[in-house]
Amino acid sequence: MRMSNLFKIVINNIKRNKSNFFFVILLIMLNVTVIVGFSYYNSLISFWSSMTEKSYDFNIAYINSSKRLNEAKENPHVLDIFSFAEYNEFGVFSDLVTEALDGSARLIGGIPNIKKIVSGSDLTIGEDEIICPNNFYPDSNIYSGGFDKNKIVNLEKYIGEKIKIRYLDEYDIELKLAGVFDASSDFSYPDACYVNHSTLKKLNLQYQSKKAEKDGFLVFLDDIDNINDVFSNLDESSYVRTTQLDTEAGNNVLRVISIAGVILIVIFILFCYAISSRRVVKEAKNIGILKVCGYKDTEIKKIFYLENIILAIISYVLSFVISVILIKNISALFLQTDPILYNMNVHISLTILVFEILITLISLFLSTCLSLKTIDSLDLGEIIND
Repeated sequence: MRMSNLFKIVINNIKRNKSNFFFVILLIMLNVTVIVGFSYYNSLISFWSSMTEKSYDFNIAYINSSKRLNEAKENPHVLDIFSFAEYNEFGVFSDLVTEALDGSARLIGGIPNIKKIVSGSDLTIGEDEIICPNNFYPDSNIYSGGFDKNKIVNLEKYIGEKIKIRYLDEYDIELKLAGVFDASSDFSYPDACYVNHSTLKKLNLQYQSKKAEKDGFLVFLDDIDNINDVFSNLDESSYVRTTQLDTEAGNNVLRVISIAGVILIVIFILFCYAISSRRVVKEAKNIGILKVCGYKDTEIKKIFYLENIILAIISYVLSFVISVILIKNISALFLQTDPILYNMNVHISLTILVFEILITLISLFLSTCLSLKTIDSLDLGEIIND
């Protein structure tokens, strides 16, 4: 059969079969689910990896016994050692309290060079200074759906000035805003500012001395995975990572994609099998004519294979366009209230596109191959008599 004749027959069949519309819709649903779902998942894992690799917050561990302090001293993996009273507290930024924001923020003890400063200067050791993120959002409801990126506070106009803070929401203090750091360069909470360890220690000795007496200490490592090289025979009950990677969101996405994908693939195979089988029955007379004209079963099957491939190509192109539109707006649609992921860049990788093509082709081949076995069993005598 000449290729031009083959295409004419295929195009004519596509136009005549109304069920092809549902075939295309189902295939688009399958493609979009896989492309958008896996693109989001891959982007999420990549985002977390890039944000946490060199993050100060993710490389701190609390060791619950001061007896192990000597093991940490002068170890090349340990960049800083400090007490519990020098690490984490909170306060209310009095000048930033509005109807939308209650001013609540974390005060995390740190050292110079842990953040990328974009305006002003870094912390000066021994000074009562503070540095804050360029996406600062001081509000206690930030992690319960209260985040709105349009209400982020620009602190650059306060650089060099003393910021009034109600420490522990009870004691009035003032800290000089030294600078603003880039919140996108590594992981940081939008409601977290950093002060010198000595400042927090001084405040806690003055306002909550019991915390300063707590046993144990914290270590800042070049990589949290090196903790077992620092401390020998360390079990999980001996230390706590102060900030841990929350992979549950990514795992939930992967589970939803997998379940939805499997369901759609099964439905697609069954639907494609039903459509192809129905086509063979409807086209039995035309198939019989082709057989009488001397065409082999393999040549006749090419018509059905090519028809499904053309429909698959149309579906894939439409799926790609829809996926690009969805992904372009995925942040605006789903991540607006997430204080960490709102600026995550979701992208489609070549691997995902190839993976989706393989899923489509395999599903299409299996369903079409099974349905076209009917052609082999068609009785030419019955077709001619009909």
